[in-house]
Amino acid sequence: MAVEFYRYFHADWIGRYRIEPDFQIKYFGFAWVQPLPGSGMYLIFLAWAY
Repeated sequence: MAVEFYRYFHADWIGRYRIEPDFQIKYFGFAWVQPLPGSGMYLIFLAWAY
């Protein structure tokens, strides 16, 4: 799992797949959930890594 977190940071997949897309798939009952703006998603991934 640590390798995957490293790959996401190293390849900047967090920005490409979690921050930049204009369209995010919404699941029933979770339409209210939005990605955090800017560096917020990077902080979430750092918290998950630890």
